[in-house]
Amino acid sequence: MLDIDPLSGDFVFRHPLARSTVVQKAMPNERRAAHVALAHVHRDDVERRAMHLAASTFDPDERVAAALKAAADSATRRGGSQAAVAWLTRAAELSESPEERSRRLGDAAFIAGHASCWTGPSSWPAPTSRPA
Repeated sequence: MLDIDPLSGDFVFRHPLARSTVVQKAMPNERRAAHVALAHVHRDDVERRAMHLAASTFDPDERVAAALKAAADSATRRGGSQAAVAWLTRAAELSESPEERSRRLGDAAFIAGHASCWTGPSSWPAPTSRPA
């Protein structure tokens, strides 16, 4: 059912349906435990680690929220605004304090606004009337 990727050394399912079946048959606690283990495996990859930590918890957890914030910073640096917004939104959900929740949602809105609106002056609409 599993192979080892010759380039990365990662375990990979031989077929996508095998992966899907394993995930669907697992109990929620088993899936969360698997995500914790995968977060440990990917401890050197900020974004993959944060993704697995986020999938392993549903209660507020500031440690996981901080990991998601770091993943958002990483995504922003590489130009991944959609990922950054997703990480910050999830970080806000897991924030323990209202202040951190608001800050993270504000950061997500800021990144989303800049990513979707700013395409440069060439996209600005032409004036409809001239000043008198």
